[in-house]
Amino acid sequence: MPAIQRDPPNPFSSGLILLPQGLCLLTTIHGRSMEPLIHDGQQVLIALRPRDRQQIPPQASAARPQDRSLPSLPPTGSIIALRSADGRLVLHRLLLVHPHGPIITQGDGLPYRDAPWAPEQLLGPLLAVRRGNIWCRPRPAVARAAALLAPLRPGRLRRTLLRALHPLAWARDHTISIPPSPASHQALPRSIMIPDRFEVQELGTELAIYDRETGAVHILNTLAAEIWRRTLQGKAVNEIISELHSDFPDVTLDQLQRDVLTTVSTLANAGLLPQHPRPNPNATEQHPNAYE
Repeated sequence: MPAIQRDPPNPFSSGLILLPQGLCLLTTIHGRSMEPLIHDGQQVLIALRPRDRQQIPPQASAARPQDRSLPSLPPTGSIIALRSADGRLVLHRLLLVHPHGPIITQGDGLPYRDAPWAPEQLLGPLLAVRRGNIWCRPRPAVARAAALLAPLRPGRLRRTLLRALHPLAWARDHTISIPPSPASHQALPRSIMIPDRFEVQELGTELAIYDRETGAVHILNTLAAEIWRRTLQGKAVNEIISELHSDFPDVTLDQLQRDVLTTVSTLANAGLLPQHPRPNPNATEQHPNAYE
């Protein structure tokens, strides 16, 4: 019998955080590839990009709260988070972005560039680094200067220049305030068990779900969030429709049925459901009287 191989450790311990700046990923980095500007064991905040926000379903009947604004594609020199093919998160400096093409990065402490990244592997830019009890944002001018040092051969000169930039690289950000232990899965009742791969955060009446394995961030509107909660409880489709019919009286029954079926299919395709809700064997017979 072959030995069981454990997955390589993820260099980040992560969780979703909702800040005034938008939805962020709070992580702790392990590694020295960004030294001397970022050190092993430091906490960082990654601002999740708009392209990672997926409305489910796209045309739901329930009203949606206004979408929050999030950072756009970061400029050259920024420190960005990417997801590797084996599921790890990598925090390196952005050197070059080809229009509709690969992303080129390099760790400040590494002698070589990374293999090109696909645009969909970009999770988002670094928002802030925790230095002691203070959160600090990267200064754009210093970030651009650090990117210019990338072509230098690794050695004493490059390390000296990076160390010289270190005191200038960060600006204190008084607007970032994070509780010591952010609540995980706070949007779900304790009776609902979800896979460890997911982090959940409330966005008003919406839900944000971060998938640790794929790096995707799904935004579920009010109706989709209610459907997702009920599918995690193992409820049948007809049972879900029946319960939601009283919660959303302004939505017609026909429209609600279409939305629930579309949403369940979309959730399953997005990998948010371990399996489709179990079918109701008496659905055809119960359907006429299910909503009386």
